[in-house]
Amino acid sequence: MIQRVAIFLDIDGVLIQNQWDHSINAKINKHALSIWKKYKDLPIEPEHAKNLAFRRAAARCFSPDAMMQLRRLVQKVSNAVIIISSDWRKTFSTEDLKRYVFADHRWLSDKIVDKIPDEPGLPRGEQIAAWMRDHAQAWNIVNYGVFDDFDDGIEANHTGHFVHVDEGKLLTKDDVIRMKNILSQDATTRSEEERVNVAGSSG
Repeated sequence: MIQRVAIFLDIDGVLIQNQWDHSINAKINKHALSIWKKYKDLPIEPEHAKNLAFRRAAARCFSPDAMMQLRRLVQKVSNAVIIISSDWRKTFSTEDLKRYVFADHRWLSDKIVDKIPDEPGLPRGEQIAAWMRDHAQAWNIVNYGVFDDFDDGIEANHTGHFVHVDEGKLLTKDDVIRMKNILSQDATTRSEEERVNVAGSSG
């Protein structure tokens, strides 16, 4: 079985600005209208189709530089898979994200395999840990890293695996270098505690 590494990916503050200014909103609304014309006849609830159209439009406005850096990373780390940890996961299934929301970024959607659970009130770091505990063995995950612009219990639960992205800069070359170094570490070089975490132990 192929040994894989997992990248837990936040979106707002990593691939696109947290606070959308007037120019970004204008672009998103323009894209959303044209996408909605295609999605309105899908065999799904109209409101859900509108949400899909809006998020696909927002995805079209991802920072080209940030996307270039992420694409270079997954090209270099060919055994990487992506798990969505962003709030974007809350409205959509993994299939929705792959098929509709990221339809304009096929290289990204092809790498997405899942999303972390949505447990209200539970810090994101613990939800990532829950995914690792429940799914890492099935996916043969031997190492992982987390991209996020906000430390919601991430450093405490994933020391040595967290790349804290500057929301003002979004994903940078330095962030990608740090992640590549994290993912390239052999399990034998990590502490016993980290190895247990990667293995998804519930201990």
